[in-house]
Amino acid sequence: MKICIPSKEENKGSLLDSHFGRCQFFAIVDINNDNIDFIKNSGIQANRGAGITAAQVVASKNIDVVLAYNLGPKAYNALKQAGIKCYRTTEETIKDAITAFKKGNVEKMNSSVPGGFGMGRQRGFDHGHGLGPRSQGRGD
Repeated sequence: MKICIPSKEENKGSLLDSHFGRCQFFAIVDINNDNIDFIKNSGIQANRGAGITAAQVVASKNIDVVLAYNLGPKAYNALKQAGIKCYRTTEETIKDAITAFKKGNVEKMNSSVPGGFGMGRQRGFDHGHGLGPRSQGRGD
């Protein structure tokens, strides 16, 4: 089974990126042998439709599962149409997210966040403010 996790850097200790469509990298994890490859997200360059472009990149890698904080509606629908299951994690690092997934400590996504919510940088929610676990309860 191969899972994909949006990542800020190219290492297992990297923080998850709260912006699926505009993340720097995707960690591609083969759960069967714990092998991790990182690919650049070409969706980050898109003027519009970054979530769809990112979902297409992920689908082209024969991914079974996306593990993320949240997904916007376009990315969520594109992944769902590609037959990719989507799960929500609250872990901060790639390593911890993998462990949580293996233990079943993740939540299946049944919907996306509201439209435009994934466009955090333009709306003042830069990297996790209101999206990821580090901002919960701190008011930032």
